[in-house]
Amino acid sequence: NAALKLPGPNRGLVFVEENLGTPNTAAMRAAREFESGTSGAYSYTPTQNRVVPALRFDNPDGVNLVRFDGYEGAGGGVTALIDAKTRIVPFETRTGPFISDSVRRGLLARSRAIAQNPGYTGVIELGDEAAAREARQVLRQLGITNLKVRVR
Repeated sequence: NAALKLPGPNRGLVFVEENLGTPNTAAMRAAREFESGTSGAYSYTPTQNRVVPALRFDNPDGVNLVRFDGYEGAGGGVTALIDAKTRIVPFETRTGPFISDSVRRGLLARSRAIAQNPGYTGVIELGDEAAAREARQVLRQLGITNLKVRVR
């Protein structure tokens, strides 16, 4: 990916193509459809790949780039980067929502990227209030305060 080889500090917004392949299940199709409705989402016609905003940052855990699904102006010269999800946790446990390693890493990477890039804010956009409540609980458990949650 050319965005990973850009010169200079790992800062700022770039747009990258994302080939998501064919969804295999009804849940994956529903998630893809939901993501496609995100503000600022679009596809590159020749390849049919989605083009997504990606924020460059210094990531101690690996790739210095985190992708979002869309973007919009947030006022005051700030750009809101949107991560659209149908849910971020697959199920509840007795002690609260199950947070997989991949969800934990993804949320922490988004939070770090936003923290390192003034002028951007992060939004997790969900389809209903129940999923939004779960997401807020997960963010609290992880100590993440710079990502907001909203219902589309």
